[in-house]
Amino acid sequence: MRPLLTIRVPGKVLLTGEYAVLDGAPAIAAAVSRFVTCRAVPAGTFEISGAGAFWREGGAEVPELSFACEALRIARLYVQGIGAQLPAVRLELTDDLRAPDGQKLGLGGSACVCAAVVSAVLGLAAAPLDPGREKGLQRTFQLAACAHVGAQGKMGSSVDVAASVFRGVIQTQKFDAAPLNSAASQGAAAFARAVDEAPIHPIRHLPAPERLLLLFGGRSASTPVHVASVKEAARRHPDEWRIFVKESAAATRALAQALGAKDHAGILQSVERSFAALDAFAPLTGIEITPARHRQFREAARRMGAAAKPSGAGGGDVAYAVGDGPSLERLLEHLEASENVAFMADIVPPEPLAGAPHPAQ
Repeated sequence: MRPLLTIRVPGKVLLTGEYAVLDGAPAIAAAVSRFVTCRAVPAGTFEISGAGAFWREGGAEVPELSFACEALRIARLYVQGIGAQLPAVRLELTDDLRAPDGQKLGLGGSACVCAAVVSAVLGLAAAPLDPGREKGLQRTFQLAACAHVGAQGKMGSSVDVAASVFRGVIQTQKFDAAPLNSAASQGAAAFARAVDEAPIHPIRHLPAPERLLLLFGGRSASTPVHVASVKEAARRHPDEWRIFVKESAAATRALAQALGAKDHAGILQSVERSFAALDAFAPLTGIEITPARHRQFREAARRMGAAAKPSGAGGGDVAYAVGDGPSLERLLEHLEASENVAFMADIVPPEPLAGAPHPAQ
């Protein structure tokens, strides 16, 4: 059946600011050319399919689709609150955010799902919704962030959601979804009013490197487990935590400046500085944030004239390298010779920007 709407939402790589962003530090993230696709197909009632699972409105909860279901609930609540109409649809979710063996790469799949479902619902609403380009994107982001935080358990920063919605390379900070989620418990009208009156979340687009080289660490990491371990380490080692947050923030500011100036050496130095800050605090957490494969990746990148570090929660998830074209090509050839899961990824530009959603072309 021909879809009413098709949405493609890019995954993300967190370049700097992991963990420290939860304590108020800035972060830089990039939208990369791996996608979640959401097709909205006419149906008799609301349904969602994806990840080998299926949910129908009125049926039992499906853990594999928890983020999609929460995004549908939040988006429908907003649409109801503004008095718009919405046709019943089946949302079919697919993605290319996985390694060949099916493991998640760590490119923010749950954030992509929330952004895709919210974009689809807003795109299907019968009433005109877009009050302007920036406000339209802000509304999509805020609704997707509410859904993501609600489904995840109030642990995230929503930087991954922001990267998927605003695209390109962005500098931003933690989004506090609590006021909006509180408004959602007060009914549709109160929730829609709170969303429409919410302050603009700060998003700064930065000049983007042409490409990134991504390496899968070999096993999917659990972000909630890692975040809980880091928070406990911060509680037990407050002085070391303050040093980490300060150094992470400095690395983020340095990277933003280097990207703005197109300072190649400065970009590499900033990435190295961010890795060093994370690597110094990681042993206190009791978990493996910078595993051996990522360390080897870092050393190989150095030899090729590039810089590399883990993205986001670290562990076995994806790490990235940045450098000029020849250095990344040499590094990719080196990695492929050792049968690593490594690939080039383009930065997805911040277009189209005409509000929400971002339809597939």
